[in-house]
Amino acid sequence: MRSIDEFSSEQEARLLGDYLYAKGIGNDVDEVDGLWTLWIHDDDQLAKAKDELKAFRANPTNSQYAEGARQAATLRKEEAQADALAAKRQVDVRTQVFGQSTTGTPYLTFLIIGLCVVVQVLAVAEKDLSRLHISGIDLTSETKSEMTGGEQMQYRAKNVFLPEITGQKVRLPDGEKVVGLGQIWRLLTPILLHFGWMHFIFNLYWLYFLGGGMEGKLGTGRFLGFILLAAVLSNLGQYLLSGPNFGGMSGVNYGLFGYLWIRGNRDPSFGLQLDQGTITMLLIWFAICFTGLVGPIANTAHTLGLVVGVTAGWLWWPKPPVSVTRSFSLVRWGYICVGLSVFLPPLGLAGLIIGAINTTKGEKGHGVAQIIGSIICALIGIAIGVAIGVFVSSA
Repeated sequence: MRSIDEFSSEQEARLLGDYLYAKGIGNDVDEVDGLWTLWIHDDDQLAKAKDELKAFRANPTNSQYAEGARQAATLRKEEAQADALAAKRQVDVRTQVFGQSTTGTPYLTFLIIGLCVVVQVLAVAEKDLSRLHISGIDLTSETKSEMTGGEQMQYRAKNVFLPEITGQKVRLPDGEKVVGLGQIWRLLTPILLHFGWMHFIFNLYWLYFLGGGMEGKLGTGRFLGFILLAAVLSNLGQYLLSGPNFGGMSGVNYGLFGYLWIRGNRDPSFGLQLDQGTITMLLIWFAICFTGLVGPIANTAHTLGLVVGVTAGWLWWPKPPVSVTRSFSLVRWGYICVGLSVFLPPLGLAGLIIGAINTTKGEKGHGVAQIIGSIICALIGIAIGVAIGVFVSSA
């Protein structure tokens, strides 16, 4: 933001300021030591503003300036109404989702939560839940140690791809056998499995709030379709990358988050918008999971779920009117740089340290994986910085 001139008269300063505002040039008028300074928000519009200043100085009584002031008053009134509507739409999902009269009762969300509770009780009772995993067949530890990650994915896809569903024969110690056929539920049921109480509570917490709000807006039928899509794609991706030993609602939750994040911010008619604190927190957690600091995490499921949600939210995003679009100013780049400086270095450093430690201990495969993960983490840190910069500066 830069000043273009000072005025001894407040009336003249505000008259030109209103005229520039009506022309789409954002500005502020401030008083300092008896002089009124006109500040231009966007450096990209500075040259145009100076041209208008020169014309104003030459003929300040021109009727176009009075007309511009009237237009500015109308625009500010419309903007205030739009801001009030946005404030009503914005929801802190951690506290307010079910307090809204605009959302229906999330029956499906409650059902999924109930199923997760039942499965968790069975797990605590040490019941056999193997039929809920996406598959019970995977490569042996010895075979994995002899293969790269890409080779493991290729082997799973060609030789042991979901044998309980496809009926494909698999090689076992006592010969090739068919271990199952048509167990299609395995594509979905890993989302019901949780490993530990923190994992269980954290995932159901976000399912309750994100899912409850989204189901109330989309309706149970569409919400079910979204859950199936996010669950199946995230489960399949995680299975191909790391095998069948995973579970949890996180992939679906990141799908819900991605959908509400994008559509809520871009579609005023949707009527539901995540608060900035929730957006920032979930993006930070998404990146932290890649560092290895919180143990083994199904990062592929997180990523694919988020991609599904963002894509679906984008497809339902109507193009905003030109009058409400905002220029990409240097101020926004400042926020982006702040985001990068905060999130990128610690996340990348953490992954590199953990990778180096594991490599030193002799766990070379795991250590290299952590180092690769830290590089991915750095890229995600960049994405987080950019995202936070864009959303904070456009708020």
